[in-house]
Amino acid sequence: MGLLDDGTRQRLWGHQKRAVAAVEEFLERPDTGGRSFIVSMPTGSGKSGVIGFLAQDRLGEESDVLLLCPWDALASQLSEDVSARFWRHAGIDSSTMTKTVRLMPSTAAAKLADATAPTIWVMTLAALNALDRPVRDALSSRVKLVIVDEGHYEPAPSWANAVRNLARPTALFTATPFRNDVKYFDVEPGDSFHYPASEAISSSQLRSPRFASVATESPTTFVEQLREFVAGNLTSDDKIIVRCATQTQIRDVVGILRRDGETAVGIHERFKSSDRASSLLKKVPANHEARYWVHQNKLLEGIDHSEFRRVALLARPSGDRALIQQIGRVLRGAAHHPTAWVVGGAHDRLQETWDAFLAYDFQNDASVSPIKEILGLTVGRHFYTSGTFRAPLDIEELDVDEVRVPRSFTIHERPTQFDDPIGRLLSELDRAIEDADAEGVGPAKRGTWDRPGQPRVEWALRLMYVNEQSPILARSSFYDSKLELAFFAVADARVYVHSGIGLDLESIGLRRLPTAALRAAFARSTGTYTSVTLKNTDLSGTAERTRAQSAASLIALAPDLSDFFKSPSTITGVVRSDDLRGTAYDSARYVGFARSRVREQGRTSVDELLNWIAQIERGLVEHGRSLAPAIFARYADVIDLTEPVVQNFLLDLDETVLSEYIDAEGHPLLLTDRCVDVAADSTFPLLRTDGTAYDCSLVWSGRRYEFHSDQLDLAFNRPADRYATFSTEVTERQAFRLIVHEQATPDDLVQYVDAQFVRPRSTLALKSSSSGVLLDSLLRAVDLSDVTSEKGTTTREPRWSEGSMFRRICDDVASGELLGEPVAPGSILVCDDDAGETADFYVVDRTNRKLFVVHAKVSAGNGGHGASGLHDVVAQAQKHLGTIRPGGSGLDRPRLRSRWGRKWKLLDSSIPRIQSEHTASEASNAVWDALRDPSYQRVVVIATAGILSKRNFLTKARQNNANALQALYLIQSAWASAGAIGSRLLIVANE
Repeated sequence: MGLLDDGTRQRLWGHQKRAVAAVEEFLERPDTGGRSFIVSMPTGSGKSGVIGFLAQDRLGEESDVLLLCPWDALASQLSEDVSARFWRHAGIDSSTMTKTVRLMPSTAAAKLADATAPTIWVMTLAALNALDRPVRDALSSRVKLVIVDEGHYEPAPSWANAVRNLARPTALFTATPFRNDVKYFDVEPGDSFHYPASEAISSSQLRSPRFASVATESPTTFVEQLREFVAGNLTSDDKIIVRCATQTQIRDVVGILRRDGETAVGIHERFKSSDRASSLLKKVPANHEARYWVHQNKLLEGIDHSEFRRVALLARPSGDRALIQQIGRVLRGAAHHPTAWVVGGAHDRLQETWDAFLAYDFQNDASVSPIKEILGLTVGRHFYTSGTFRAPLDIEELDVDEVRVPRSFTIHERPTQFDDPIGRLLSELDRAIEDADAEGVGPAKRGTWDRPGQPRVEWALRLMYVNEQSPILARSSFYDSKLELAFFAVADARVYVHSGIGLDLESIGLRRLPTAALRAAFARSTGTYTSVTLKNTDLSGTAERTRAQSAASLIALAPDLSDFFKSPSTITGVVRSDDLRGTAYDSARYVGFARSRVREQGRTSVDELLNWIAQIERGLVEHGRSLAPAIFARYADVIDLTEPVVQNFLLDLDETVLSEYIDAEGHPLLLTDRCVDVAADSTFPLLRTDGTAYDCSLVWSGRRYEFHSDQLDLAFNRPADRYATFSTEVTERQAFRLIVHEQATPDDLVQYVDAQFVRPRSTLALKSSSSGVLLDSLLRAVDLSDVTSEKGTTTREPRWSEGSMFRRICDDVASGELLGEPVAPGSILVCDDDAGETADFYVVDRTNRKLFVVHAKVSAGNGGHGASGLHDVVAQAQKHLGTIRPGGSGLDRPRLRSRWGRKWKLLDSSIPRIQSEHTASEASNAVWDALRDPSYQRVVVIATAGILSKRNFLTKARQNNANALQALYLIQSAWASAGAIGSRLLIVANE
């Protein structure tokens, strides 16, 4: 019999009374000490009232109650509910109730010693786990009932052990019907009470969700339709939760909402204090005036306010569990309004998923584990399978010699703050097993491998039972089950991980092994490398992004012209190893640099595996970062910077994309200079052609650089684009190249491109005494002081105006040269310039058998050493290289013949495209014939004026000037691209 009278009990709702009665019936049994009972009730249905009633009612003269929960904030909320808040809401005088007492590890001993009256103690599970054994025993001797509220959100195994060690009856409360406490607590089938969500909705304890669709193709259209929907269906007091897929999406949505006059707050753990001015927070605020709360994972739980009445999904959570948790945030408050709204993409299956959840939830029994039942059928029995008689697996006393481990590991640097990295990994594995609804099979095994002459290795393994939905079935359920293995090894300063299940290793402080260090995995290479995957750092429009090569020996292959711009992302080579008996053997070893993975085929015993790991470790220790096998010398050198500092920024968007961004008056975003130096605080201006400067900045996230410019984002929009803002497009496309250096070595400049730091192995020589292709031969200095424009002003004459590059080209060819290159009399000269151009000019010299393809660009001034103006003309030349492939297959003769027969027009100008005595048919045939004739030399001419001064550029490049290095990389890229199709490159610059 409890302390509270029947009148107090009658203040409970019907389902609360049933829950209390179910727990009481469990507690009245004689054999419940150490066993657990599960109470499952959806959020908002009065779970705290059941906890409060049981805590107060079960107190006795020598009967304390212990309340446990996962977080500090929930502990404070639980104390207030049990002591006062629930009773006030129920209309009962809370002054008659026993007040709770908070226990901390530092004060627990003293408070327990001083306590005389029956007490309701409140602790976090972490605090209980941290108690010294004598203090925990003292607590256990007083407590007669343990109540755990939502203990499954954190690493349940270690906390469950702490609760079970109290050896007291335990009531486990949850608002999550798909938790699996039966994996960690002693729960008999049937020892549970469940209040289904469908019943809570039908009895008006919870809101009924309604579902609708909005466009999710881009943040802009999503927000537009979201606001329209809110205006038509919600009141001004209702708040909206918006779920995004990434930190960048959160930033975009908040920015668009604020720009449209809405109040919005974004929450993501990677936001910084400097983001607060943009209403971007790292933690969920207790209170905020914002109407729109935008997040990725932060608001899946813990937000239980009735003013939240709508969930809008720009990106649906990948799992149904997270989706149901998200919907649950807006179901509280049926008395305020009976309906909640859930909106998302038309293909998100929101209504279908909700209906399936309600059906599952209605028949759910949290005291039964389907996984454990299936596992019980497979363990402890003899089988005949795969042609073999099999003895049963003893999961409690696993024979380590029985286990076969794949030779496939990711290698990480060991954090200095880890005293017990194996223990930390096992704890993270427990969390992952819980999240994946898997089952640990038996206890983890740990040991130490120590052999003379080999590195000492600590290790642990854990078996897991993983169930997956069969891919054969679209909607129905059928378990596909398998046994998985996690294996961890720690040697010296490195951690080797084979997880067998998804682990978030970065969250616990593990960082992948740097690329340079990982090359030492080939310390005992035989010199044979059989395959490589190359990632290109040349991101021009005609360049391949990746390339896979395989050969009997890659070293025997001649290097490709552009190899110096590519970096290996994976490589496979033959290495020599020794088995436990000391016998040498050769095997193919795969190394993936992006994930720092080392793999060889086959599975082996634990002893042989540790011997294999020890040999890899010895290679890393002995050779370290200094090892550079010959195979790597032909490729770009990908390096790792710990404290990168940006020195120069080059925006890698062409004018076509920039012109699509327009301001409120419809004017395009055109910049005077896209290559600018960056200040020490990573800020820099981008200057528009009208003279307006826009503040920009770069932020290093630890994984990539992110571009930010609130001024550009507010001033310019790109209609109907999938990127919400200019900053988002630049960041997501990584549409910039940087010159950076390590903070400690400011003179060692490298390139940042496509989210990696690269030192291209340049094949261009800046000095005549150095090896490589002499840059002087690619650059031609010409007196261009009279060239001030690309096409000049409009003219009524049948020729371009004086002072234009187009006029200079025509006059040069007529006089027997092309910007210093000899051209025979009678050569064909045709202008291809217009919106669909493949070049500015074609020149066919049939006497000297040369085809010149000219791309022109002019900027104001006498030329400098930067890359800004060079970027566009190089991109234009690379974009159209396919047109002049040998054989003429890239040339559309009929189209060119038709266009070249018409005049070039600009306002009042009407100029014949063919500037020699030839017809359009003769000109197009001549270009086509030149491409089909292998004796013709094809020359790609990049004609610049006011962009580069050859003298100035070479001087600055030799001084390692960041701006000049950007230009150098562009020139290297253009030369490699032209050379790839057998063409010669000539760049014309000011003297």
